[in-house]
Amino acid sequence: MNAKEAIKQAKFLDSQGSKGLADFIRQQQAEIKALKKLKVDADAIDKKLFESIQKSNEMWDRATKSVLKKAQD
Repeated sequence: MNAKEAIKQAKFLDSQGSKGLADFIRQQQAEIKALKKLKVDADAIDKKLFESIQKSNEMWDRATKSVLKKAQD
């Protein structure tokens, strides 16, 4: 059920006197929205972590090449 359907259903239930169930549906939708935001945040953290690891690997490669070059000289 998407957010529009849930709101539509909640309004219908309100009109039918099922306020408790309508409140429950609204609460569930709020929790889903919060979880989606957490997923976006987690994805951003994953991306940042990947970038950091990639940069670290590049720095390690440069340092290794520098040491090898000095050893050859």
